[in-house]
Amino acid sequence: MGKTVCGRRINRSFYRLEREKIGTRLTVDRGMIFSLLLLAQLPPIALWMVFHGSGISDGTPPSDFVAHWAWALPHLLLAVTTLLSIRMVLSKSSFPKSRD
Repeated sequence: MGKTVCGRRINRSFYRLEREKIGTRLTVDRGMIFSLLLLAQLPPIALWMVFHGSGISDGTPPSDFVAHWAWALPHLLLAVTTLLSIRMVLSKSSFPKSRD
């Protein structure tokens, strides 16, 4: 027996296939977004580590600001959170089970 969607009867297996296809597409989109977010955090993390102890100033007016590795901690936290999100999105448990 079919299911009624928008006044039309459709085959359950077709409905399940379409729902899984949409879920897969959303998973790929989320994975790409999280991957880009992770890649965007790598340069700031590396630069804070490389310039640790160096003065950072654009010269107008000169500043005594000194780079420190601790400024990379928010970027590291965001990178770890992103890795956990990618793991959750790609895990099998993130896909809802069909009730049909």
